[in-house]
Amino acid sequence: MRKLALTILCFVFLLPICVFSADTPVADKFKKSFPKNNFESITPSTIKGVYEVYTGSQTYYYMPKDDVILYGSLITKDGKISPGKVIRKKLLKYLWTALLK
Repeated sequence: MRKLALTILCFVFLLPICVFSADTPVADKFKKSFPKNNFESITPSTIKGVYEVYTGSQTYYYMPKDDVILYGSLITKDGKISPGKVIRKKLLKYLWTALLK
């Protein structure tokens, strides 16, 4: 039962990551503009035109239109703190390693 629950939980968290994987044009522009900055993924954020850049240990935001990086938390008027996708990724990695043990 526990393995089934973990499998379902992994699927629920894995699906959005697969669907919203890095936009190739945005990732390419980021690599050209900031060649020294490596990343694991670039995904659209909750703000139009702003992308979450996940490096494996930190998250920052990239605006391809202005070609700038923003660092810090994004807080909505409802008090919700972004990055939600990054937290999902970390949880998925934890659950995946737990399943493999």
